[in-house]
This record gives sequence, C-alpha cells and structure tokens, in this order.
Amino acid sequence: MKTSTKGLLALMNHEGVVLSSYRDSAGVWTIGVGHTAAAGAPVPKPGLRITLDRAVDLFRRDIGKYEEGVNQAVTVPLRQHEFDALVSVHFNTGAIARAAITRHLNAGDRDKAAAAFMNWTRAGGVAGALTKRRSAERAMFACGDYGNIACVLAYERYPGPARSVSTASLLGRPLVVSPPLTGHRPPPPRSGRLWRGILAALAIAGAAAAAFFFGA
Repeated sequence: MKTSTKGLLALMNHEGVVLSSYRDSAGVWTIGVGHTAAAGAPVPKPGLRITLDRAVDLFRRDIGKYEEGVNQAVTVPLRQHEFDALVSVHFNTGAIARAAITRHLNAGDRDKAAAAFMNWTRAGGVAGALTKRRSAERAMFACGDYGNIACVLAYERYPGPARSVSTASLLGRPLVVSPPLTGHRPPPPRSGRLWRGILAALAIAGAAAAAFFFGA
C-alpha cells in the first residue's frame, strides 16, 4: 500500500516543514519534513537551504521506506486510513515492527491496536505535543478522521515564526504564503526520534488540488 494524499498532508502537518537546516533536540541536523542524513542526499549541514517544492519532493521520496516498513510488519488487510495512521506513527518513531499497535492488529484486535497508539507519547521521558499527535493518529486509524489538511506550516528557519501555506499552492503555481503568525511558536517539528508534532488549523479548501499534486 501507499500513503494517500490525505495521509501525506496530515503527516506534513504533524511534522512541519523547515526550509533551512537546524539541529533537533538530539543534535541531529535536519531539514524539510524531518529529513536527515540517514535518509540520503542532501545531507543537512549548517547553512543548507531548500525550497518548499524541494522539501515536498524529499518527503515523497523519504516516505517510501516507512510505507515499506508498515507493509512488511502488518500481516492483515488494512483500510487506507489505517495504513496512513500507521505510516505516520512509524515516520515519527521508527518502531512499527516492535510496537504493540502492530502486535494487536496482527492478532485481529483493532480496538487494542487503536488504544496502543497512546503508548508512544513521551520523548526523553517528557509528555507533551506527542499526546496530541497520537490522539490525532488514533482518530485517523479508528475513524478515518484526518483533521484539517487544507494547509501546512512552513518555517524559513527554526526556531522562528511559522507561515501557513495552502496545499493548493503546492501545484507549481506561485506559492500563496501568509504573513508570519506573530507570536506563534508551536513545538519543534522534530525533537529526537520521537518528538515531532505540529498541527495546522486554518480553514481553506485545497484538498482537491492537493490530490492532483500528490497523484493519490
């Protein structure tokens, strides 16, 4: 299976998009949508900058190994929204093969699998934004609720103000980017292997255009 357009957009919202390299809380150089040297070129390093289009291209490339991980770990048929939620968790944790979510799902207990999403709410022993992210992923898994996916948050640098980018603007037309959201400082897009979570909440109708862009 492959991640749907809605799943990709929801995951981008959780991750955030940073267009210049930064160190996450574990000291790992990162850029774009959680892209690190482990994913291949370009290798994030001080001073590296990329465009929003490049960040999206890298994300579409990077997501493949996480889709493969879910496809290999899960042995029962999945609905699209279930697969999308599992990819989101795996992208954040890298732990789908050993997670209780997968164990319960393969045993045929979707209720226990959904509950097990909340096992992954701490980074470095501290709970916070991950609780909100896991709740959203659990809702996606259980109910097909993708939340608000009309826009994504983009940062020229992190830390710094976020800009809200309509998903419709990711079609190669001039980017429609709002002014910086003054005073808006959401949690870091990526903090170590487990801390990545940003949610966008602006009502714009762009899902149909996004579907054309992602080809899902």
